Amino acid sequence: MKLILKISLCVISLLLINCLPANAQYPKKRMTADFRMGMNYLGMSGVESEPDGNPGVDQNFTTGAGDKFKMGLHIGVNVNYKIIGDFQIQTGFYVTKKGYKTHEKESKVSEDGIRSVYDIWNEATGNYIQMPLNIGYELYVSKRIAFNINGGLYGAYGYGNKGRIKKDIFVTTYKPNVPPTSGQSGDSYEVFTFSDTKWKRFDYGLNGSVGFIYDIYTINFNYEHGLFNVTKEINQNIKHRIYSVSLGFRF
Repeated sequence: MKLILKISLCVISLLLINCLPANAQYPKKRMTADFRMGMNYLGMSGVESEPDGNPGVDQNFTTGAGDKFKMGLHIGVNVNYKIIGDFQIQTGFYVTKKGYKTHEKESKVSEDGIRSVYDIWNEATGNYIQMPLNIGYELYVSKRIAFNINGGLYGAYGYGNKGRIKKDIFVTTYKPNVPPTSGQSGDSYEVFTFSDTKWKRFDYGLNGSVGFIYDIYTINFNYEHGLFNVTKEINQNIKHRIYSVSLGFRF
């Protein structure tokens, strides 16, 4: 699904560039600024299931940690500066939320025939101040309508202590000739995201976006591909993967 979205954005951008007039000239400012606010679809690479305990002797399994729907917000301002013709440099300042949510399942059977099924929910969020640095191309096809495509790098710093990393484990126990019992495991926990043993505050990576402008109103579709391992935990390598859409206005 994510690969299809990436390919679709690239194809749409190339079609627009090929179909629109090459020499369209309309009045445009050398420097512009956009206010943006929108939603993030949060995810991370390298988040894997973590089986615990003895494997048991029969009917044991562990499902992979599947990505679940996790949303966040972003808000900020970016500045666009035309350098040559329709080519531009773009930077800005954003406050954004990053993280992930996964669900995995384990089933274990002990030697005395007792089966335990574990529902494991992992969730993490962190708030960041972020600055992109992109090279882009913006083409006006009329006095009010334009589109742009931008790509480059971003750097981010995690701030505050409101972010949390949570692990909720619910266990259902099945004993022969006894009704099943359910409850929360004592292995559940909740800690600060930027604690001494969890996430590093710095982050950086690649980003790309496609945007459309009508008069002063804007809509942008963006993808962030983190390059930095943000966890402090040994033998883990997790990096941000974020899709986002934002609405705004130009001034």
